Amino acid sequence: MLLDLAIKSLWRRRLRSLLTVLGVAVALQLYITMDGIMSWYNADMQAQLSAFAGKVYIQQHMETADGGQDFPSTSSSIPLDDALAVLKLEGVNRSASSPVLFSALALSGSPNSVPSLLGVGLEPGHETSLLSGVIAETGTLALNDPHSVILGASAASHYQAGNGQALQVGQTMQVRGQTFTVAGILKSGSQLFNGLVIMPLATAQ
Repeated sequence: MLLDLAIKSLWRRRLRSLLTVLGVAVALQLYITMDGIMSWYNADMQAQLSAFAGKVYIQQHMETADGGQDFPSTSSSIPLDDALAVLKLEGVNRSASSPVLFSALALSGSPNSVPSLLGVGLEPGHETSLLSGVIAETGTLALNDPHSVILGASAASHYQAGNGQALQVGQTMQVRGQTFTVAGILKSGSQLFNGLVIMPLATAQ
């Protein structure tokens, strides 16, 4: 009896019933979508934190309220002589340390996110200061030439070859008017590492 009354009520108010069902479906879909986005965001943040665990980054103190608050910082700088002096301090593992230059090559479309393409200058031979625990998908993680680069997966797609395919090891690319040869491509990981364009420090400077 009650079931018959419910069906008749739904049938008499077909439009309202349909709108109610659609509203519930849309709300459920939004919840699933937001849950997926937050899960991806949290996993990406954990991957970045794991990559930086155990490392110390030193940057210049800035007086402005938001100066130097970004990480990796593209808004502060230290004279190279000062950076080298820090690396000579007792207790510093020089072989696993390097002055680093960060330069945003393309900004992110999301607020408070790392640049979608981030140029990084490292001392050749000290690549593990940034890349310890990171795996190369192809090629090497060594900067053996003044104009060699190591690319993240997204950067390789951004600087795609003329055939529309992602860059491969051995191919050349242009960064701010300079020609580079791809030495290695990182295995796809966090958003930060996917957008890296790593080159020798002197070239980046």
